[in-house]
Amino acid sequence: MEAFNVRWLRAYNDNHPEAFLGMYAKDAVLLPQESKPIEGREAIAKHWAEDTKTGKWKDHTFQIIHVEQNAKLAYQVNRWTLLYTNEKGERRNVSGNGVAIFESQPDGSWLIKVHIYNVD
Repeated sequence: MEAFNVRWLRAYNDNHPEAFLGMYAKDAVLLPQESKPIEGREAIAKHWAEDTKTGKWKDHTFQIIHVEQNAKLAYQVNRWTLLYTNEKGERRNVSGNGVAIFESQPDGSWLIKVHIYNVD
């Protein structure tokens, strides 16, 4: 999970949304707070591209709270934080909770099947 989080955070923080294509299952679902579900890895990558392109969101981090795993599925509960800069250049920390459900792939890798996050 830690290695996966490093990859995910690198894609987000370095503004490489195309990297998300290789982290989500083809039929994955992203459930952002106060938004309709986003279905499919391409749509999810587009969501993260929109989220990161302005450069207002930086220094995204995860703190793993809990992980469970069996042969087919795993889940991670985390606490996340990031730094937001508004149009006036004012900066503030934003945080929330997240859950990612991973599905084991035939090649032994793990991809996100369901990703839920909220903002405090």
